Amino acid sequence: ANGNIVAAEVSRVDDKTIEIKVPSGQNAAPDKPLNVVVSSNNGQKQQFTVVAPPPTATNTRAANPSNTSVPAVTTARPASTNQPAAAPSTQPAGVTPPRPNANTPPPTTAAAPTTSAATTAATTTNPATTTSPATTAAPATTAAPTTAPPTSVVPTTTVAPASPSPAVTTTVAPATTSAASCANRAGQSFEAVYLAQPQLAQKIGCPLAPEQTAVMAYEAFANGAMLYNQATDRIFVLYKSGRYESFVNTWRDGETIPAPAGNTCQQNPARGFGKLWATNATVRQGIGCALAPENSSSQAALQTFAKATLYLYPAASNGRRIFALLNDGTFLDIAG
Repeated sequence: ANGNIVAAEVSRVDDKTIEIKVPSGQNAAPDKPLNVVVSSNNGQKQQFTVVAPPPTATNTRAANPSNTSVPAVTTARPASTNQPAAAPSTQPAGVTPPRPNANTPPPTTAAAPTTSAATTAATTTNPATTTSPATTAAPATTAAPTTAPPTSVVPTTTVAPASPSPAVTTTVAPATTSAASCANRAGQSFEAVYLAQPQLAQKIGCPLAPEQTAVMAYEAFANGAMLYNQATDRIFVLYKSGRYESFVNTWRDGETIPAPAGNTCQQNPARGFGKLWATNATVRQGIGCALAPENSSSQAALQTFAKATLYLYPAASNGRRIFALLNDGTFLDIAG
C-alpha cells in the first residue's frame, strides 16, 4: 500500500485457493491495488495484483436489514507471465512499482496455477470489516389466486311434450240400407216387412240370397219358444230375454226320451224338442214348461241377409210370425 515490498507466507488451501499471511502490522486488505509476488521452491516467481473489493451497496429498499458482518475479500488477478511485472494502469500516482533485482530470474511461461476468484487474505489481526446490511430479497409477490370464472350452467331447456290434441271422434253414419241399394231383393214372404220398416233393413242389411221354402216345426213354452229347421237339422231356443241359442238335433225316430227328475210340468215336449229340453237343464230352466204340443209346417220360408237370417213360420201360437235371428245372438219377433 505504501510502495514497499513485503515478504509474506503463502500456503495452498486447495486446488483453487491460496492463503497469504502478511507480517503483523501490515494491512491485509489495502484500499489500493497491491502487487504480490509468489516465489516457489524451484525458483519460479509469479506476480498477482490484489484489489480490494468495492464497498457493498446498501439496498435502501430492504425491509428489515440485518447487521451481518461480511469480511473483506480480496481478489487475486494473475498477471501475464509473458511480460515483466508492471504496475497496472490503475496504479495511483506517486506509488513506485516493484523492480526486479539481479537475483530475480526472468519470468517463465509456466502455466499459472488456477486460483480462486476470491483469495482470502488471512491476517493475524482482525481485518477491518465493512458492515453492510444484508440485502433482503424483496418479498416474493404472491400471485393473486386465480379465480376460476364461474361456470355458467346453461339451463337445460325442457321441451314440454306437445299436448296431445284431443282425439276427434268422427262418427261415421252407417250407410243407409234400402231396397233400392241392394243387389238382391227381399223375398215375397219378407218384402212387405222389409220395405215397411227401415230400421229393420238397417239391422239386417241387404239380402244375400233368394228366399227359400222350408219345412219347420214350432212349439211355444212358458218363457219362449223352440224353432226347428229341417234343412239344417238345427233347433233354435228363443228366450223371452231376446237372446237365442242354436243346437244340433240329436233325436232320431223311435228314440225314448227320459223324464227329467223333479219335473212338475203338465205338458212335456216331444221328439227333438223333448230330448233337448229333458237332457239340458239350462235350457229347461231357462225356457220353462211347454204350453202346447209342437206343430210343423211345410209352408215356412227363410232368407239369408247380411246380418241375420229371417224365418217365417205361418202357424205360431200367436199367428204368422217372422223371427229375425241376428248374427250377434239376439233375435226379433215380428208379426208377418
